[in-house]
Amino acid sequence: MTLVVSYIVRCVLFWIFARALWHKLKNFSLFRAELENYQLITFRLITPIAISLTMLEFLCVITLLNPQWQLPLLLGAILLSIYALAMTLNLVKGRYMIDCGCSGPLSSRSHNTRISWWLVTRNLLLAALAITATSATPRPLENFEYFLVIATTLCSLLILASLEQALNNAQRQHYALLSSKAG
Repeated sequence: MTLVVSYIVRCVLFWIFARALWHKLKNFSLFRAELENYQLITFRLITPIAISLTMLEFLCVITLLNPQWQLPLLLGAILLSIYALAMTLNLVKGRYMIDCGCSGPLSSRSHNTRISWWLVTRNLLLAALAITATSATPRPLENFEYFLVIATTLCSLLILASLEQALNNAQRQHYALLSSKAG
């Protein structure tokens, strides 16, 4: 992987984890409840695991933009893989009505993003990109490369936000249709 692409991956992951961290810090009790809804860990471990995940995301956020360090990319890949596994275990059990806890574009309580195979795929692709980005050899960027990193990161984030918005809209339409048929 080229250094420019590695920087882009770092910037995208930084944004994703910063947004997720903000979601957790803004309303930790909500995050704790979302974690509990996954029903994968015992009740007494919910708070320690919620704190640990929050601290690991904080560590990712404050270290991801340092190109000399590869560990934040690996940590990000591990976290994304854990989140993908948690979603997969629930999807396989048929539990689709769980808020993903990923603080997407409409992460208010009335418009939460439900877990889906799209989110599992997204997380696994981002984890693979993070692991691949560790192969880039750090060096100072040229001026044009800075522009390229910034422009491509912004485009990538806009595409990701558009996909998340489309998923959220589709989910709302689907659940509204189910509610109207049930009522």
